[in-house]
Amino acid sequence: MFLSILFFVSSLSFAQNFKLWDFGVRAGLTYSAIQYTAEDTSATDFVNSITEDIKYKPGFSVGVYSDFFRNKNIYIGVGADYYQKGYKSKVIVTNDLGQQTGTGHFNYRLDYLTFSFYAKFNPNVGKINPFFIIAPRVDYYMGYSISSSIPGFDSNTKNNIFEQYKKITGSVSIGAGVEIFGILKNPVLVEFTFVPDLINQFNNGFVSIKNKSFGLSAGLQF
Repeated sequence: MFLSILFFVSSLSFAQNFKLWDFGVRAGLTYSAIQYTAEDTSATDFVNSITEDIKYKPGFSVGVYSDFFRNKNIYIGVGADYYQKGYKSKVIVTNDLGQQTGTGHFNYRLDYLTFSFYAKFNPNVGKINPFFIIAPRVDYYMGYSISSSIPGFDSNTKNNIFEQYKKITGSVSIGAGVEIFGILKNPVLVEFTFVPDLINQFNNGFVSIKNKSFGLSAGLQF
């Protein structure tokens, strides 16, 4: 009997804080790279060499989210975003004789549709309200595109590694932000996150690859 009453009270408390109408939109910038790991000791030199040429690449994200549960200090919600990852790599340009004539770069853009389940820890201190957020994510790999600063490069060139990327993987978003009241009619959110992959995107037994990225976004809640 006591357990039944406790369950009823807990359920009632949750229901009072359950608000399906807390819906928002967000958009922002991403800054991404990939990380090689040697799965075999013979790959160590290769990984060290290629890592030197990998640089972060800017991109963008856009999506929707909903804080479906709120109490005084904790928000719980779900989100769905189009999220660009990828990286930039430096290459040496040579002529027909193999002589170096300059340097160039390749831009690799990786497109993801990501679904998140997040918890925000919010002290509710005033009109500028800081929060911390953690969000496990399911990432659906949509495909890739390649561009280059090298004249005459064929943008339809296939990349063998990206052709073998897993379609569904996982990552986690960890960060902080502020919820601002009073600027507009609705709350404005600004959020900064670090997003490392939890699952390898590629693994051939020689090397494995994971994505890593930073995100800066702004949102408007209705």
